[in-house]
Amino acid sequence: MQPTPKLEAMLKIFTPILTLLTVVVGVYQFNTGQRENKTRELNMRQLEIDKMNNQLNREILAKFKDNQNKIYTEAMSTIGYLITHQDPTQERYKEALNRFNQLYWVELSSVATEAVNNKLLVFQNILTNLQNNDFRGFDKKVFDLREAAAAVAEAMRESSMDYSLPGGLRGLDTTTKAK
Repeated sequence: MQPTPKLEAMLKIFTPILTLLTVVVGVYQFNTGQRENKTRELNMRQLEIDKMNNQLNREILAKFKDNQNKIYTEAMSTIGYLITHQDPTQERYKEALNRFNQLYWVELSSVATEAVNNKLLVFQNILTNLQNNDFRGFDKKVFDLREAAAAVAEAMRESSMDYSLPGGLRGLDTTTKAK
């Protein structure tokens, strides 16, 4: 059976159209697959970057907390000396007082949380008032000094156990942004 000329003409037109349509669909599917692969690859890279940033943030925070705890330890040791030795005329007491002031104004200012700063301010104000009055009435202020020192110790303890990012470490982000 011979195809009719109409059918033959239609096949001649339809075959290239079908071939072209097949090529267009193939190219579209290829491009879609490539786009999906690139998107998946970019998402994987973003996950890797987020993991590395998270690890770096943890290392920075761990170093900060180590430094904070070292300074807190020295500060509490100095405060402990100041509240247990009640002769402010001794040279060692004056040295401890000077060291406390150094810690208060320099080292503690960079690591202390707001709660610690508030408690330190109370302790420091009591010491400053005593100093300004040449330590007259020291015996009467010992209880206030010890109470303030206990409040500082409690605030430092809470601060040292809190591993959230302190306000001074802006820009660090531990959340992942993978999509």
